[in-house]
Order: sequence, then structure tokens, then C-alpha cells
Amino acid sequence: MNIRSACTRVLALALGLTSTGVTACASNDEPPVGRPSVDASQDSNTLAPDLHTQDTEVRMAVENYLDAVKHRDVAQGRLLICADVREKFDAVATTDAGAFSARFTLVAYSIADTRFKGTDVQVRAAQEISVAGQAEPEKTTIVYTMTRTADGWCIAHALPDRT
Repeated sequence: MNIRSACTRVLALALGLTSTGVTACASNDEPPVGRPSVDASQDSNTLAPDLHTQDTEVRMAVENYLDAVKHRDVAQGRLLICADVREKFDAVATTDAGAFSARFTLVAYSIADTRFKGTDVQVRAAQEISVAGQAEPEKTTIVYTMTRTADGWCIAHALPDRT
């Protein structure tokens, strides 16, 4: 498999937003600075109450999205996508390049950590994905950028982890 197709597949698996103008292979985002990161082993009780609440909320939103992907529940997954990118999500989600494609099966996932970046929160999720026609599942980590809206947290975009 060539690198370009692997990058395309990882981005497609990330969210199904391949047409949003964000390209996984050309990202040069720097690691977030400012508010602390929270890894899976850190005691969440040591966080300030507001950060603890936000950390819990964004983790739950990403878990709910990944559960929707795992069960191919496009409608539930769509609810967790930010309104300004839903049209693009709709255009891609169930195509061969989309996260809800029959070609892909999300076998397992775990939330690795969260990182606060300005008003957004980045959630790293390790994923194991079975791809039709391949003997072994692929492992990847996707960074979901979560944005606060009046209704709670939504997924603004997702990219492969570059760290």
C-alpha cells in the first residue's frame, strides 16, 4: 500500500470529513500549549473542577461518536458533528472513503488523552480498524478537535496523530 492511500484511509476513518479542506498528510500542527493535557493514567480528581467537567464531557462525546461508528449509526454520529461541517460529513460518511463505510469496521478504541488548546479540546483516540480485504486490523490514533457550542461539545475536525 502506498503512503498516500494510507493517509487518505486514516483521515476517512477519522471522521468522514475528507472534503473539509483539512488534509491529513499535509498537517504540521504544533503540539498544543497553554492549558494542561490529561493522559489516561492521570488522576482526573486532581484537575480543577471546570477542567475535570470539560475533560469528562469531551471524552464522552468522542466515545459516543466512536460507538456510533462501531455500530454504523450514521444518524447518531452526525449529531456529534459540528453544524458547519455536517453537509460535508453527509456527502462522505457512507462512501467508500467515509468512517461509516461498509469497508471499515471499528474493532476497538480507547481514549488516550485530552489536551486543551484555547477554547477547543483535542482528544486522542487509539483505534483498531478492520479493513475489508486485509487480514490484519490497522492501528491508528486520531486527534478529534472538539468545539463548545450552545448544545455542548461537537467534533470540528479530526486528523491522524502526528506525535
